Amino acid sequence: MSACGWPVGPTATVEYSYRRLIDFFNWENDQKKKTEERAKEQRNRQKGRQAMMQDGVVK
Repeated sequence: MSACGWPVGPTATVEYSYRRLIDFFNWENDQKKKTEERAKEQRNRQKGRQAMMQDGVVK
């Protein structure tokens, strides 16, 4: 412990070493969310196209 009573050393080092890992997982989650959003938008566009084509066939 330091003079002020806060732990110094292993916990600070562990926190620093895990920070990069946490940042990576946050980045990975962001990428997954973006990919899912793009896929959802594309599915919605395809559904819209199919609906328009069906409307054209029905009319």
